[in-house]
Order: sequence, then C-alpha cells, then structure tokens
Amino acid sequence: MGEILSVCLTSGNVDDRNWEVIVRLTKEFYGKLFTNKGYVSQKLFKKLFEQNIQLVTRLRNNMKNKLMDFFGKVSAS
Repeated sequence: MGEILSVCLTSGNVDDRNWEVIVRLTKEFYGKLFTNKGYVSQKLFKKLFEQNIQLVTRLRNNMKNKLMDFFGKVSAS
C-alpha cells in the first residue's frame, strides 16, 4: 500500500546491513522486505529467512537468482 512500516535513524558511519539496525527495523515485520542492491548479503538473507521475511532486491551483475518466486521477480523489476 506504500506505507512506511518502520524507520531507524543512525549516524553516517553505521552500515545499513548492521544486524542491530535490521532487528530494530523488522521487529514486528513479516512477509517481503524490498531493498536496494546494497543490502545483498547471504548471511542477512538467511537470518531474515529464518524470521519468515523474504529479502527482495535486484541482483548484482555477478549473481545468480536463488529462491525468488515469480511475484518477487516481477516486483523487483
């Protein structure tokens, strides 16, 4: 629906993939998390997947598609 579900402000020297930041952002979240290519990380993908959160992002040029369903491909395009 295009609504903001969560916000976390950090200083400029904090990595966006910092697990403490991700936990705060996804505290009561489930479903799909749409992000940019900067969030792509196998470790992050696995941790979110264990919490029933599917990380959806455009693939980097050197990556192969893994575990993305048809709707995820269409939405990320």
